[in-house]
Amino acid sequence: MKIYSLEEVDEVAVPSFGLDSFYKYLDVMVINPNITLNDTIKYFVEFTVLENGKLKIGEQYPSISLTFDSMVCQTMKDTEPWIPSQLNGKKVSTSLILPFKFSPKVAID
Repeated sequence: MKIYSLEEVDEVAVPSFGLDSFYKYLDVMVINPNITLNDTIKYFVEFTVLENGKLKIGEQYPSISLTFDSMVCQTMKDTEPWIPSQLNGKKVSTSLILPFKFSPKVAID
């Protein structure tokens, strides 16, 4: 099975409920690691969206901790199925890298 890059496809894979909602879902579901109020973590996940909409999670960097990395991976898998990329009207597998920013959550009384 060939895995295409973003530049090779006509339509890029997206979560079935949209990219904005996907990021909001991750923000709610992923518990931020121990970071101070001045910190924002820039985090990247390499993954493949298969032609059937399933995700194959690859490298995550920078690695924060095994627990945090696993939480991000599972939360992403919970958003399956995605709408796969298309090339010439056919569903194809595509390799993607998504950036994330995690900031501390502060309770406001």
